[in-house]
Order: sequence, then C-alpha cells, then structure tokens
Amino acid sequence: MDTIKAVLTGDLIQSRKLTNDDMEKVLNALHDTFNEIQEKILQKEAYFEIYRGDSFQVLINEPQLALKVTLILKSRLLSLFGPSKVKTNARIAIGIGTIRMQNSKIIESHGEAFELSGFELDKMIKESTSISIKTPWDAVNEELKINCLFADNTINNWSPITAESIFRYLLYGETQEKQAQYFKVSQPAISKRLFNQGNMKAVDAFLKRFEYIIENHK
Repeated sequence: MDTIKAVLTGDLIQSRKLTNDDMEKVLNALHDTFNEIQEKILQKEAYFEIYRGDSFQVLINEPQLALKVTLILKSRLLSLFGPSKVKTNARIAIGIGTIRMQNSKIIESHGEAFELSGFELDKMIKESTSISIKTPWDAVNEELKINCLFADNTINNWSPITAESIFRYLLYGETQEKQAQYFKVSQPAISKRLFNQGNMKAVDAFLKRFEYIIENHK
C-alpha cells in the first residue's frame, strides 16, 4: 500500500509591495520557522524549498500534522510587521496523497499529493482564499472545504500581536502564564488575545478534527 503524505504549496500574498529588506526578512522567517517546526513538531524528516522568489513547497511525511504546520507558517508571517506595513500572508494549499517519485528537489518531485496541492493553489488564486485542503476522498473534501472557509475568515482577522501569540502557542506549546511573562502583559490579556481575538478554541477543534480524519484514512 502506498504511503500517504502531505504537500504544502504556498505563495506570498502582495509580495511585490514588500521592500527588498522586508522580503529578505520574510524569506528568512520562513526558513527559520520551518527549521523549528522540524525540530519541535515533526518526528519524521520533512523538506522545505523556496522557488520563484515568493513561492514555497513543503513535503511532510506525517500528513496528519499538515494543518498545524500550515497554521504555524501563516501565524509567523502575519506576526512579522506592525499595522503600518503591508500585511504579510501566504496562500497555502495542502495536498494529501501518495508520492510516486521524490527527487532531491521538492519542486522536481511528482505524485498525487503534489498534483492536488498545485491544482488547489490555482483555484485559491481565483477564489481569493488563503487556506485550502484537497484529499483523494470526496466526503472528506466537502467537510474540510467548509472548515477552511471558517478558518480563512478567522486567520485573516488576526492582528500581528494576536498572530504572534498563536504562533508561540502552536509551535512552543506556551501556556498563558508563559506568554504573559514573554509579552509583559497580564494572563487575562493573553487569554483574550488567544481565545477572543484569535478564536483559538475553534482553531484547536479544527486541528484535532483534521488529525483524526487523516489518521483514519492514511
């Protein structure tokens, strides 16, 4: 039986509005964040590659973690600049499926997961959405499409400071008390940031549901 994997295909939104220095900061943040994800979240080796200057792909051997990786990357991007600068975000399409061939370069590899991810990203550009998931299973796709629409609306409303709290919560598993010390604010302020402004209760529910679905289909 072929092994199910996940491919994330992403492109930066409004990247042409970034200065060269800001673009360098964004690309460095993507690299550094992926390295931390590999160290703290993933048990198996994963692969990350930037191409065309403002697009990237990630190959994950633990497909049930693909959504968490996506949300960590998106929250990190959204946290980079304050409200006076261009809001940094990325469209990310998650493709779940088999891999027929894997070369040393991700973008030269092939397989179902790559095809589904690439096809979905093309649709997202036309539909102005920033997160989408495509699997080989029709019933699953219908459920995840609805969940992604709600998630997209939530994520697009994250402020930079809310996004940074969510990033630290998802990647480091930081408690509210730990974040309160880090940001030098009260614990209730962190709770409001995560659960009122960030809608983290719904995000956590989506993450758990996604992991359950993929674990039971792979």
